[in-house]
Amino acid sequence: MIYQAEGQKMPILGIVGIKPRGEREVLGFCVGERENQKAWGDLMADLKHRGVQQVDLWVNDGNQAMLNVLALQFPAGRRQRCIKHKMEKVLGYVPASQQASIEPERLFEEVKRRSHRMTAAFRTEESCLLMFYTVIRSLKFRRIPMPAEEPGS
Repeated sequence: MIYQAEGQKMPILGIVGIKPRGEREVLGFCVGERENQKAWGDLMADLKHRGVQQVDLWVNDGNQAMLNVLALQFPAGRRQRCIKHKMEKVLGYVPASQQASIEPERLFEEVKRRSHRMTAAFRTEESCLLMFYTVIRSLKFRRIPMPAEEPGS
């Protein structure tokens, strides 16, 4: 999601976690000047400050600034490329009239959809974050099936 501060667009960075039972939870989000290493570093530092000690798997889009921060702050975590970016490439081969039937719904896409016409209302960082929080709290996440733990893990 993007908000405009004095005519300048700014991204909202967000981290969604998945609990062992498969429930999703928004762990943190903030407005960043850009998707740069400082913005991601501040968000990750906030997670650590609030008690996150370990992350087993990161799924992200390959943003190099984020990857640098992950290597510094959560070096033991493994990484997987986001399937959304893989899907976008696949959807390029599907006729436009059929794309909606196979395209998955995603958190940030829903936030963008619900807030697209309201960008003028985001006069402050706080108003933008409040809108983001309100939208994500109203979404009903599907439970993600998690594999059973192997004995001795």
